[in-house]
Amino acid sequence: MGRENMKQNEGGSSVEAASGLPDSSGLPVLPPAVAILEILLLIVAPALLDHLVPAFPSLNDGQPHFFWLPVLLLSMQYGPVSGLLAAGTAIIFSAFLGWPEQEIGENHFSYLLRIWLQPVLWLAAAIILGQFRLRQIERKEALRQEVLELRTQRQAIADHARNLRQRCELLERTLATRADPDARRLLTAMGRLQSTDAPLAAAAFHDAVRLGFGDCVVSLWVRDNDVLRLTDRQPEGAEARSGLADKGSMGAGEALHTAIVAQGRRLSVLVPGDERDLDGAGVAATPIMDLDGSVLGMLLLERASPAQLDATTTLRLGAVARMLVGRLRKT
Repeated sequence: MGRENMKQNEGGSSVEAASGLPDSSGLPVLPPAVAILEILLLIVAPALLDHLVPAFPSLNDGQPHFFWLPVLLLSMQYGPVSGLLAAGTAIIFSAFLGWPEQEIGENHFSYLLRIWLQPVLWLAAAIILGQFRLRQIERKEALRQEVLELRTQRQAIADHARNLRQRCELLERTLATRADPDARRLLTAMGRLQSTDAPLAAAAFHDAVRLGFGDCVVSLWVRDNDVLRLTDRQPEGAEARSGLADKGSMGAGEALHTAIVAQGRRLSVLVPGDERDLDGAGVAATPIMDLDGSVLGMLLLERASPAQLDATTTLRLGAVARMLVGRLRKT
């Protein structure tokens, strides 16, 4: 029973913390302020009136004793702690008002039994009736904790449903506004990549990049001896991903230069080793190789949406790079 109450109290604390409510789990040790106020009004005030006002009825002479009322009231309303406090206060003020005198022929045992019978009954009533009330308070607290937990769960489910709905709406808008690549336009653009007309080739490069990779940034690097130099970046005006790509040239000492020119490898951030060689310059890269195997340049995918990153990213990038071989061979 004690372990279950401890678990309920611990669970209630976490629930109230999650719901933003004040932590009131567990049973109070001290009596509430209203119980102390009632003790002052029902015990202390009548006792002082009995002591100070001669015309006031003597409380110790009444049967049953007047102090039974506050003891029973506080025990049944607030539990054993308040009941015991009321009983203790009643005993103190009963002694303060004076015990009845010992009758003639009454022995000491009978006299003590007579004057202490009611105080002992006050304490017993406070404990017994207070325990019944304490069980009710425990049950009420357990029900309150269950209500808080259900409220928190309901709020969590509502938040999850709302977030799920927002994600579904966002996905619907994304799918509705996504421009699916037109295969015919993509092939046309890739065919114009070999054009000797610079403006036409630049426009074709822009169209091929946009149709093949969506919203992205792709840069074209041409090999000049042992240096890769940036010649084009689409879309125009896009900023480089890192300082390495922003320099406009890559020497033989760069890891990316070595992987592309010396090793002729295709790189992707999805491969751990390739991510190290890319060094933050982009998410994928492929060499532009001539028919004899020599590297003419590099095509670098600097930025792209996560949906465009998969096992075919380097293959698609390589397809665009192959169409650029004729253009770079003539330069």
